[in-house]
Amino acid sequence: MKRLFATLTLWLLAATMWAQSDTIITSGVAQDDTSAYEDVAYRAPNRNPIYYFGSPFAAHFAEVDFLLGSDDLGIGATYTCLPEVWGGHITGITGFTARWLMVGADYRLSKPWNKVDWHLYGSLGYRHGTRNGNFLSEVPHSSLIYRPALGVGVRMSGVPTRGSFYMESASLGLLTDFQNFYATIGISASLTVLLSLLFL
Repeated sequence: MKRLFATLTLWLLAATMWAQSDTIITSGVAQDDTSAYEDVAYRAPNRNPIYYFGSPFAAHFAEVDFLLGSDDLGIGATYTCLPEVWGGHITGITGFTARWLMVGADYRLSKPWNKVDWHLYGSLGYRHGTRNGNFLSEVPHSSLIYRPALGVGVRMSGVPTRGSFYMESASLGLLTDFQNFYATIGISASLTVLLSLLFL
């Protein structure tokens, strides 16, 4: 019995020492077996992170718009409400040969950690003006015609330090009445700059 007990004890000690070896040597080189691990795939959520973290950007924008084209020049204004990722805007422009009224949708491209706020926008509306590029003042109101209009563009602004109304942004767009193309440039400035321009 003592021999059996001593033999079992030695056999268990040898098995324990052999089991504690943590490397497998193949051809004299130690190798780690990583084939048992699975690759974990991470992907960004489909929704903009603003929905999860909140928006540090302004929700309201106001711009003065300039219309530049081969047969017309104009000036107008745009108001945009963009609380999170999707929003809308309304634009009115008066030129020498036509008046424009546009409404549309805005989409925010920026993520909450970006330092610049980028938007894409698209507009639908109409052009109410003369047929042949005559001045509005030279033709009777009854001869003015309506044409559908389409506009697209991009807007850029910064991150406001306080408040949800931001008065420092710029936009660049393209507008068409399906006969002519026009460039639109929108600029907004701080209220102090606008007030100082009034007093010049």
